[in-house]
Amino acid sequence: MSSSQSASQRYDGPALLAMFASALSLIEANVSELNRLNVFPVPDGDTGTNMYLTVRDIVSKSGSQVSDSVSETSSVMAREALMGGRGNSGVILSHFFIGMAEALEGRADFGAGDMVRSLASASVHAYGGVGHPREGTMLTVMRETADSVEGNDTDDLSIILRTASENALASVARTPTLLPVLYRAGLVDAGGYGVYLMIEGMRRHVMRDAELDEQLVPPQPDMGDGNISPDFLDEIEEEEFGFCTQFLLQGGGLDKDSLLEKLLELGTSPVVIGSEEMLRVHVHTYKPDEVVEYASALGTVSHENIQDMDEQRQRYSADRRSEIEGDDSTVVAVVQGEGLELIFREHGIENFVTGGDTMNPSVADLLKSIEDAPTDAVVMLPNNPNVALAAGQAANLSSKRVRVVQSRTVVQGITAALEYVPEGLTLDALADSMESRLGEVRTGEIALASRDADLGNVAVEENQVIAMLDRELVFASDSIEDTLAGLLENGLAEDSELVTMYWGDLLDESGAEEMVTAIEEKFPEIEFELVHGGQPHYHFFISIE
Repeated sequence: MSSSQSASQRYDGPALLAMFASALSLIEANVSELNRLNVFPVPDGDTGTNMYLTVRDIVSKSGSQVSDSVSETSSVMAREALMGGRGNSGVILSHFFIGMAEALEGRADFGAGDMVRSLASASVHAYGGVGHPREGTMLTVMRETADSVEGNDTDDLSIILRTASENALASVARTPTLLPVLYRAGLVDAGGYGVYLMIEGMRRHVMRDAELDEQLVPPQPDMGDGNISPDFLDEIEEEEFGFCTQFLLQGGGLDKDSLLEKLLELGTSPVVIGSEEMLRVHVHTYKPDEVVEYASALGTVSHENIQDMDEQRQRYSADRRSEIEGDDSTVVAVVQGEGLELIFREHGIENFVTGGDTMNPSVADLLKSIEDAPTDAVVMLPNNPNVALAAGQAANLSSKRVRVVQSRTVVQGITAALEYVPEGLTLDALADSMESRLGEVRTGEIALASRDADLGNVAVEENQVIAMLDRELVFASDSIEDTLAGLLENGLAEDSELVTMYWGDLLDESGAEEMVTAIEEKFPEIEFELVHGGQPHYHFFISIE
């Protein structure tokens, strides 16, 4: 572990903001895992997203207002937390920053003792802002973390943060024993794990441990295997949760406690933070209009955000079931050439978009192919760097779950297709396995030069035969045979064993066979295979393994 800064180190406003920038980075790397764990108070899979967006707004919007004074900087961060808190977890997390600002008020810099007071103040504020506090949640993790450093008189901030981080993780591991819904689901609390990630990110910054892995594995409850219980998914199938209702309320003499009482009558999981002039309000309710109407009588309501939690729960359940049972997945490949398409079909791929170097499909073409696929889970093989960007845009626009495997050539796409199984794997597992194969093969391409060029160490004249290796020009000559030899001399490694040559429409079969026979004599230690590709504009696509 890297050494910390000197034991009595004091920190200013920019250093405080930098700690939370490190925390933001760690939360961002684990958003998907936080979303996966999210079953309380509603299994809607957005805890990671809400915590990330909340901390992101605090860090990014405070950056232009940062001051050397830690009091002023923490006050700015608290104000941005009030404005930017999202969802149940994000609004509760905002209390951390409000409590910290209170503990650091009037201070030019801060150290270990100030962090101890900040953690304690954050916990008090969080419990005070929740209408019905539940143990086994992020509230518990905040409180037990603060308790773990209470009375520690060290002046070394790294010791405080290390102790806080270790105890936060231990507290997260205990959450299923305190909250029955977590026990039934077989998961730890998502919000509590987010609190741990924030504190651990701060610790890493202070102790200069940035080289550690950012994607972490949460504690695994004794009663589960780290995956959500299928019985729990069955249990919540018919439950209704209503609407997540959030807004800002501005006025004069606003009473947080009386508003909390009213929200408990109208819904569940109310959280209210702020002052007599401005409150951030969050509640789960079947009557969002009634909540907003009541608040409007107290002041001015703005920044309304009302989300259907039942739709979110349905998506969450579908995603979790796919992790347990696997997905039915479709692969869409961008291909140009009758023979190449047949090769993909031999590997079970039936959905294609016609395209390549001289005919890039549009975003609309790619999106239509995704939407026309027979399954909700789709893997896209762009097979060309010029298509990859459009494929990513189509994936973002699609109503389906889509992963774009970054195949830069058709040869890479064929190699990835070896991993395709239409069912039994999750979308991510399938895409990851396909992506893992991309580096196992080198791609050669033989074609005619369309113009004179001088690229690197290779001078090319129009209509010469050129060789590309992994999309880079490596050789040119007046002969296909010489250019093939030049390509292989550049591309073969000591352990290369197999070269597959896909002949295109610039050759007929007999001409392609003559080329293979000639090149076999020059490289007798290599096994050669000849396959019809039918691609336009290229003599050969070549796979080197």
